Amino acid sequence: MGVLYLRGQQLGRSDLNIFLTNSSGHPVNAAEISYALCDVTTGAEVVVGPQRRVPVNSAVGEYYVSIIVPLDANIGAYRVRWTMREVVGGPLQTVVQEFEIRDRETKEPLLYTAIETDLIRRLRILLRDQNPDRNYRFRPPAHEETVDQFSKVFGYIWENEELQEYLQRGLDMVVASPPRTPFNSVDQLVNTQREWTTLLLTGAMYWALQALQINWVSEEFSVAPETKVRVVLPDGEEVDVEIEELYQTCCGEA
Repeated sequence: MGVLYLRGQQLGRSDLNIFLTNSSGHPVNAAEISYALCDVTTGAEVVVGPQRRVPVNSAVGEYYVSIIVPLDANIGAYRVRWTMREVVGGPLQTVVQEFEIRDRETKEPLLYTAIETDLIRRLRILLRDQNPDRNYRFRPPAHEETVDQFSKVFGYIWENEELQEYLQRGLDMVVASPPRTPFNSVDQLVNTQREWTTLLLTGAMYWALQALQINWVSEEFSVAPETKVRVVLPDGEEVDVEIEELYQTCCGEA
């Protein structure tokens, strides 16, 4: 989980926020918007407090949660479930943000070295994964593009553990390439050959993007030849034809 807050912390404009834009990318306020805080520390989602909290509207299209995390809040995973309408009478849209609450006395285990942490940060920037709220934000549909019950969960594409693995694979590529220069870790490479850092990150990007491609392969599908599609002829007439027939007409083969 990428977003972490502490007991007793005041959340403000830069924390749990949401930005709404229209189809042209211009900021726009929602006709109706509220949020609910949900405790999922037990695995089941339980609403904490009112189900329809009113967010702060700090600027056109910008809303955020303004609360103080209770000192006795359960430790673990939480969600903010935003509910909104773009226009009066329009369909409800739902967006979910995930975050985590820790105790101020809890010590975060040291999983990564300082250099690895910095490389993971750089790798996220290169992969456009450093700010899910900005890069993959919810956009209310335009009036002519109504989407019913659209929902989305903000979150990183890659976990830190995955990016660390891709950095290690990138290191292996550097070591295996001539002139063969053995490095025991990414820390050693950065400390002794800092100018090779970009090469290391490039290799890590290769493995990260290849992992996405592997997921895409598993999601591939084909369309049955008898599936019908609607074709608009030059004179404006619309006809329904089977994909197989359309392919044969265009390509002249089965």
